[in-house]
Amino acid sequence: TSNGAIGQTSRAATWPNSGQSNISPTTRKTYYKFPLSQTAITFIDDIKGLKEFIEYIIGCSEYIYGMDAEFEPSNVLFKGKIAILQIANAKMVHILDMFTLDHIENIEIEFECLMEAFFCNNRIQIVGYGLSNDWSFLSNTHRAFKNIETRRAPNCIDLCNLVTRVTKGLGRALFKL
Repeated sequence: TSNGAIGQTSRAATWPNSGQSNISPTTRKTYYKFPLSQTAITFIDDIKGLKEFIEYIIGCSEYIYGMDAEFEPSNVLFKGKIAILQIANAKMVHILDMFTLDHIENIEIEFECLMEAFFCNNRIQIVGYGLSNDWSFLSNTHRAFKNIETRRAPNCIDLCNLVTRVTKGLGRALFKL
């Protein structure tokens, strides 16, 4: 929406032809207000944008980044590739169209620069959910990302692993009660 709120509408739902809201003021929900302006979101689908993103990473003082990936369809016989890679810090959101970038001639140099500037950078902390899947699919996306699981910096936090550890610990604690 134009006011930056996610999921929030400007008027209440109405019954057809009644002009009356079918949602009482006490049951209306409010949603998370996205804290950044639309200008803080960049969509990257060409070499120029990728180079600017890499320069941003190199010159940025932020060191905590969230990462999420959306995949192409895959099946048992074909392991998919990443279609969209979302990388964000407290100030900016970068959406990389990996499908389009992967089809650009000679993109390998920029992808290698991205590996070094972001994924292999020891000063950057990458936080995500299911990062092991992201690494696996990213390695299929382009040869520049092959073996990313072993090449990347070790300072990544996979929230999926954290949730698993916490819930296992809670499960044991609950059974002791």
